[in-house]
Amino acid sequence: MVAQADEPPLTMLPNQTYALCAGAISFVFNQVAYANCEILLGTSISLTLSYPPVPATQQPGGNIATVNQQSAMSMSFMASTYSPPSSLTDPQGKTAIYTCPALSNGAYAQCDGGICFTSTSNTKFPGLGAISSGRIVCSCPIEHPIASFQIFGPRPCSDSVQQEICNNAPVSNGSTLYIGAPTGVPEALARILNGGKPVRLNECPRR
Repeated sequence: MVAQADEPPLTMLPNQTYALCAGAISFVFNQVAYANCEILLGTSISLTLSYPPVPATQQPGGNIATVNQQSAMSMSFMASTYSPPSSLTDPQGKTAIYTCPALSNGAYAQCDGGICFTSTSNTKFPGLGAISSGRIVCSCPIEHPIASFQIFGPRPCSDSVQQEICNNAPVSNGSTLYIGAPTGVPEALARILNGGKPVRLNECPRR
């Protein structure tokens, strides 16, 4: 598949295996966040993440769908994409969205499109400990946003967690980061996955 310049910014991935990192925590090593993510089968959504052909390896271009198709064939890796975790949509769930204002001194792991290797399942990983057979470790870039951002954090809501996520920079080896996104993105993507209908997500009030 050759990546097209006019591809839409978002891609739906129906009925595919994917890694869900929303609600997970990550361990930082050498400025990369490694997240303990859940393996799911279903419909998810991601940035299209197009890339051109690679002349050095004579490989065609593609996007997030291409990557996940290849992962299904090789069974050695998979991509991290998004759907709202059940713990975020359940009123009694243990995950909630925390919001940090613009110009916060915070950072988060941005796992959309992260590559996850199946060899990390059912083993131990530095900083994360035991990884069960239903989970996988995904490598995620670290974001230091200037604009407002949101993270998937623990519930009940905690003022100390709010302070931690909004003021956790600089990030160093051994840091623990939550998974996040620009403000409004988790709700907007959940709505798209729900056919345009609103999805009620657990949220913690901004302090």
